[in-house]
Amino acid sequence: MNPGAPRPSNLDQRARFAIRQAYKQTGRLIESLRKNVERGKHGKAMQKQRVLMRSRAAKLVALHMANRRLKPKYRVHRTFLVELADQLDVWQADDEIVRLKIEKKEGGRGYRPILSFGLRHKARQYLCVMALRPFIEPHLRPTQFERLGRDRAALEIADRFVEGSAKFALECDIREFYLHVGAAPDGRLRRGMDAATAISEWLPLPTEVILSTVLADTFNIVDNVHTIPRTDPVSLTFLSRAGIPQGSPLSSAIAEFIVALLLTDAVALGDCKDAFISYADNIAVLGNTKHDVKAVQRTLERSLERCSYGYFRLKHPYKKVRRYDHGFDFLGFQIRKRRGTTNISPSEKARKKFQERTKQLVKLTRTSSWVRPERREAAVLHLLNYLRSWTAAHGVSEHIDAYVYRSAIQHAGKINPVLSTTIRSECARRYDPALLQRWRFLTN
Repeated sequence: MNPGAPRPSNLDQRARFAIRQAYKQTGRLIESLRKNVERGKHGKAMQKQRVLMRSRAAKLVALHMANRRLKPKYRVHRTFLVELADQLDVWQADDEIVRLKIEKKEGGRGYRPILSFGLRHKARQYLCVMALRPFIEPHLRPTQFERLGRDRAALEIADRFVEGSAKFALECDIREFYLHVGAAPDGRLRRGMDAATAISEWLPLPTEVILSTVLADTFNIVDNVHTIPRTDPVSLTFLSRAGIPQGSPLSSAIAEFIVALLLTDAVALGDCKDAFISYADNIAVLGNTKHDVKAVQRTLERSLERCSYGYFRLKHPYKKVRRYDHGFDFLGFQIRKRRGTTNISPSEKARKKFQERTKQLVKLTRTSSWVRPERREAAVLHLLNYLRSWTAAHGVSEHIDAYVYRSAIQHAGKINPVLSTTIRSECARRYDPALLQRWRFLTN
């Protein structure tokens, strides 16, 4: 090692300082951009947006945010983030590998292409999100909960039921929302420069950035590491590059923006100001009677038909209008009012999916001569992390920690009896025994 070179500890301290300063500088740039948007200076705002996306500080912040959201085994040290900030460019296509995952839709009808991104792609997307937020925020509605979380949306519906302002609810599902963003009015899917030009008419981003970062047409997608169903592999590969990709943080922000414009148009068409609760592209319609809910649904359909941001239609057959005392399923929760109180619990579909996934993970922890100890330990840790994350996602549900604990012990006792003791010992070692006795260990 060169004696004159700084030590690794000094490099780490410099990286920490650089990241802190980058957050401060990026905050000032975003605030300047927001002020120009509020004053209606669109040309000046677009100029500030370009300055933000070319800023080294904003690139470093985006890399830091992306690195924190990667799995631990894929994260890099903060000292490398400082070096990568000089190479990041949202105007140019990146050759980083993007993994294609084929996920089965609920109900078993068809498949959904999900893209898994690396550090550079995630950083580019977070950089675009920072540049888009000041333009998007003035259009958002108070009943949109994409940034606050699914549990806040479920709590809002529960509050409506408790207050008595709504007695019936309906979930409106838009058919293949992400796939049809930027599609032609006749439903024809667009790709490449055609899609980028169409989206740039309403999305405040440069066309080059939309083509290289927003759309998946220039991504280096690798699909041979995953099993593509034999039913329609050509179509699934094509669909992975159409519209905006699922699995991207930028796609969620764009979906929230489009839904805000759709709901604003629906409110202008009919008297349904407080009838919508939405999370990304999931929309719940509330009303005091079935007739009110159906009328709002028809208004929403008219708004979708008039939409110029893509080809959007509600999924058929329509879901049934549910009364609050019969239970309403939304975003994996079941909200039900009974005997004057409203209960929130995981929906039947969410419970079934959780049981199947837990059973699969427990099978990986079986003890045998051909399973290496490190693989078994990794499988146990994976199971514990899954239980913990699922509990956190459904944290507003009553007795959710007790349900998760009992389910894990039940599957472990049937498939791998040794694992029951392992789960208890691992949790007792990682968490406070007093919390473990009260079954609260998974949420801490």
